[in-house]
Amino acid sequence: NIWAIYEDRAGNVWVGTQGGGLNRLEANSRNFQNFINDPEDNSTISNDFINAILEDRRGGIWVGTIDGLNFYDVDTGKFTHFKSDPNDVNSLSGNIITTIFEDSRGIIWIGTLNNGLNAYDYDAKKFTRFRNNSEDPNTISHNKIWSMFEDDKGVFWVGTHGFGLNRYDRVRETFTRFSNIPNDNTSISDNFINVIRQDTEGTLWVGTINGLNRFDPETETFVRYTTNNGLPNNVIYGIIVDYRGHLWLSTNNGIADFDPNSGTVTR
Repeated sequence: NIWAIYEDRAGNVWVGTQGGGLNRLEANSRNFQNFINDPEDNSTISNDFINAILEDRRGGIWVGTIDGLNFYDVDTGKFTHFKSDPNDVNSLSGNIITTIFEDSRGIIWIGTLNNGLNAYDYDAKKFTRFRNNSEDPNTISHNKIWSMFEDDKGVFWVGTHGFGLNRYDRVRETFTRFSNIPNDNTSISDNFINVIRQDTEGTLWVGTINGLNRFDPETETFVRYTTNNGLPNNVIYGIIVDYRGHLWLSTNNGIADFDPNSGTVTR
């Protein structure tokens, strides 16, 4: 049961499983190395259920599990654990990690299942928490974080699981929310945000469980693409942009090659 796959800069492929730990396929030898939790050894991975993997700019490997965040030191072969501490506001906000992202400033962003968003300052060795406040519309729309992306202007976007898309203002430290509005076809097509990407022209695309969305920054509205436009399925899991600027979409019914200029789909 594979939940995460990541290729590092050396060409090694990291595979996260649900219950079988973390695996690394060596680029040169093509051999697999398995990393599993040993309850008696704190230098092993914290849990064998892996949700997310990231290599940072320093070459370290970050691994999100259902019981904490892990940093793997490739030189020592040891893991450092980061977990939530209710008595420490600078600790991780929650232990079920859903997604990890490094922005252009070197900040490591960590999304959790029900405890909001975290920004890890590598130098200060501390986390800053971002959580929903039902009485403050400038906070993140929900604490169930599902996807993240930074666009070419340095704007940071966060997708939630059922509560729409968020745009983070780094200066004001506030969030702008974009959610589905019934009977408004210019709103985002669904509030379950699986993936956020930008094409070679700088256009932002958002994949949901009910279609693909193109964001218009001038009007702050969306154009929707669904099976009505030729997509094989409306559930969009992943988006990869190729050298032509086409979007490759993974769906519940196979893979599609989407040309954003013409709107045509090849299945």
